[in-house]
Amino acid sequence: MNKIKQKGFTLVELIVVLAILATLAAIMVPSLTGYIDKAKDTELISMAKSIHTAAQIEASETYARGPYVIDGENMQPASGNFMSIKNIVGNSELKDWGYPGEDYCNIVKPCGHNTIINGFGYDKHNDAKYHFKVLVSLNGKVAELAVCSGDKVAILKNGNIIVSDNKCRNENQHNTGELYNYVVIDYDSSCRERYNYLITTS
Repeated sequence: MNKIKQKGFTLVELIVVLAILATLAAIMVPSLTGYIDKAKDTELISMAKSIHTAAQIEASETYARGPYVIDGENMQPASGNFMSIKNIVGNSELKDWGYPGEDYCNIVKPCGHNTIINGFGYDKHNDAKYHFKVLVSLNGKVAELAVCSGDKVAILKNGNIIVSDNKCRNENQHNTGELYNYVVIDYDSSCRERYNYLITTS
């Protein structure tokens, strides 16, 4: 009976196969990373569109009711008219990402009657994936929007939602780890620096 000769791979053949695999990996990994980044951008844009729609509905309804009214002393919404973070969160995809918090209002000095309505903060007990900042004009239009997820930020630009090359600013992140949503009512254009502090990315 003839014995069948068993021949394994030579060292050269193994090196060639490994080199081919390494080349394929070098080509595919950046491509896969690009697909992952694109998927994250698409998800962020979808969330930003949802928040933009919800914020615009809230701004329009608030504007239709008359002048904005808040109680700036105890930072609680007055019985008058104000935009609600809770409504924006509740009417957007953000409702699935954590507790909407309680609305509270503040008059920012020296900006006179500028109104900041602040809610839906997250901390170590309530880790929200997204947070947003909205600037609303006096005629009830969403003028600026920034929606952050990690270090990525989607912004409203020329009527479109795009993912910016900038990073999301963290100047509103407190020592407790809380990071809040903001709605800023545009009462006075001289306070643009304050708006930039809250809205603009860098």
